[in-house]
Amino acid sequence: MANRYTRREVLRTGALAGVAVAAGISSLPPDYAAARAPIDPAALKKLGRRLKGQLIRAGDPGYDAARRVWNFRFDPRPAAIVRCAEGDDVSRCVDFARRHEVVASVRSGGHSQAGLSVCNGGIVIDLSHMKRIAVDPRRAIARAEPGLTRIEFERTTQKHGLVTAMGQCQDVGIGGLVLGGGEGVLAGTHGAACDNVVGSRIVLADGRAVQADREHGADLLWGICGGAGNLGAVTELTLRLYPLHEAVAGWIWYPLTQARDVLRAYRGFAAGSTPDALWTEINLTRPDDRELMLGVFVFHGDSQRAEEDLARVRKLGRPLKESVKRQPYLDAQAAAGFPVWWGWSSYQRSGFVPEITDELIGAIVEMPPPPAADLWFAHLHGEISRRPLDFNAYHQRRPGFTFWAEADWQGAEPREAVAWVDRIWKVAKPATDGVYVNMLDVEPGREKEAYGPNYERLARLKAKYDPDNFFRMNVNVTPA
Repeated sequence: MANRYTRREVLRTGALAGVAVAAGISSLPPDYAAARAPIDPAALKKLGRRLKGQLIRAGDPGYDAARRVWNFRFDPRPAAIVRCAEGDDVSRCVDFARRHEVVASVRSGGHSQAGLSVCNGGIVIDLSHMKRIAVDPRRAIARAEPGLTRIEFERTTQKHGLVTAMGQCQDVGIGGLVLGGGEGVLAGTHGAACDNVVGSRIVLADGRAVQADREHGADLLWGICGGAGNLGAVTELTLRLYPLHEAVAGWIWYPLTQARDVLRAYRGFAAGSTPDALWTEINLTRPDDRELMLGVFVFHGDSQRAEEDLARVRKLGRPLKESVKRQPYLDAQAAAGFPVWWGWSSYQRSGFVPEITDELIGAIVEMPPPPAADLWFAHLHGEISRRPLDFNAYHQRRPGFTFWAEADWQGAEPREAVAWVDRIWKVAKPATDGVYVNMLDVEPGREKEAYGPNYERLARLKAKYDPDNFFRMNVNVTPA
């Protein structure tokens, strides 16, 4: 596995140019550490003969690489990993796990913050090698398999000058990203990634592969979009596409001494009339690993109007420097600096903040993040916020901010950074109302926050499509 750079390292470059399990914080997800009876080796061997993909068992070459996930807080040891080659492989895995009463997890890119892409002692249904994609530029749709990363998907659609709403981490698998919602730079113009799903192929808990679209299985499609894998294993997504070739994007940096004023000004800016095409997020970090700075990332999808709209952002304070420029869409996406940092550990707390309160601003100024920690506010507005609450299972439909505080590290846990995340979260939590499901860490009890008023409808769908809760390695919804 190739090394990746941390966000902090990427931001350092932009600003200057112009494996341990964490102690005390890694209470494990459901079934992660559950004791399991060994799976019959003969049965596994028989399963392997029926697959078009590859079955990897403990002790096989490549097992240790295949079982790891990006967040090294978790050290999973499944009995087997099946690198599926097609949807039929997924059905065979589900049938096998159900018959043998084996816990199963579904992995797309392995980027679950809470380590839910894997399971201990069970079987991992690994979709990461399912990367087929077909773009129909005339109909402006793409049919894509879930193992594609965001950057792989967008490189293909950009050959036709097309995009869809996606997240910002370039190496995240689109399966988990889209099923959880998908918040990103085009949210103001095109909504969440899941809002653009017009069809899907999904393997249900009984092993059947079915189509879900508005004509067939509309209720299933509703639950897939934001339901975080609770209803089955999605093997193909059909996504609506839009023309976009270039954008204006980059960072505007302010010194820490301006943090209070800039945060208040940013709050006022966001409360005003913000163009749908403008995405902003504000971040407090050490881009040079030394001095704390406040950064505003901007992405404007209408390059003709960008200068007029960005003038308001530049008035938030007195910038130290900026890297904002007109550039091709893929470069503009990459300017945020959101790769997956392979081999690092991460600890995070997050929630939806309707307003950045004075109390939270005061806490940020009084106890800014130490080394190895940072915090973010991503502004949600426009199309993502205009959809009705029950448009699909993704429920965060009011203007506001996705807030998160995180510590990330290599080697020994930075206890000061982890403790800071907990301290700032004590202040931020009362200001939150809900949470983006893709941002949840290991936090039992927050499931209803993740699905909000759509939880009960999801629970009824769970009872219909997965009454025994086979698909439970996720932010789990209990069948009604």
